[in-house]
Amino acid sequence: MKQILILVDHIRPTHTKLATSIQNELGKSGITCLALFSDIFIHLQNNQSIVTINNKNILEFDFVYFRRTGKYIALAHTIAFILKDKNIPYADSAFGADGAFGDKFTSLARLSVAGLPIIESCFVWKHEAENFSEKVEQTFGYPVVCKDRFLQRGRGVTLIKNKKSLEEIFHTTRRQQFLFQKFVESKQEYRLLVLGNQVKIFESKTPENKDEFRANVSLGATEEFLPVSSIPTKMKNIAVEAARVLNLEVAGVDIMVDKQNNIWLLEVNRAPGLTYNEDLSPELKEMAKYFKEVI
Repeated sequence: MKQILILVDHIRPTHTKLATSIQNELGKSGITCLALFSDIFIHLQNNQSIVTINNKNILEFDFVYFRRTGKYIALAHTIAFILKDKNIPYADSAFGADGAFGDKFTSLARLSVAGLPIIESCFVWKHEAENFSEKVEQTFGYPVVCKDRFLQRGRGVTLIKNKKSLEEIFHTTRRQQFLFQKFVESKQEYRLLVLGNQVKIFESKTPENKDEFRANVSLGATEEFLPVSSIPTKMKNIAVEAARVLNLEVAGVDIMVDKQNNIWLLEVNRAPGLTYNEDLSPELKEMAKYFKEVI
């Protein structure tokens, strides 16, 4: 029996009427489900993207229709890329087209679908907080990293060390959407600047504050620019492929090497932050050279 899913931002009488009309047309040959974007849970793990609607896997549907996205357009974009990878038809195809609209979780989903080594992550709504707090210890363990999906330059990132702190986050913030990631202890973090399809800048980033688990220059981490020739081949290939997957010609690719020497792709930044002191950084010079080559 075929199944159709209609996703909307709010359930209106017109949406119910549409679903009923489709169901009448299908008769006993199919089922039409009407659901909210706020019913969705997404888990990215081991190059797999799992989307559930009210605990039902989205891959069980034969067709998905994004009827009204409203403020959930970035989420629709994320889901469309996952459906596209699994050959599940959906409308409209524009949502799965390569484009700039989306957020950092959309990018993570696209990178995961492409088989790149992202850290295990999940997207959760605030109204699912109680259910998720019961799962987090089994899914990730503590500590766990909580990120704002939209903020940049190190803002909105919290290391949650226990269940009490997790529940406080849910109860005290106005945020309705959360991105959680498994905590992986870092040995060293790097930023690779990809220009065109080549890595032109290689820098290491080291936190100055021993209590800070991230190496973000905006938060006071020190940077050291290293010879591009010293980049490990695997790391270079990951950075170039990540930029290609996201259709970025200018990309700041953040990569971490953990304590076991595993390489993790943390984030890919469009219009990445730069160090403008040319006595310290070769970034501006390399970008200028790239733009000259383009024209």
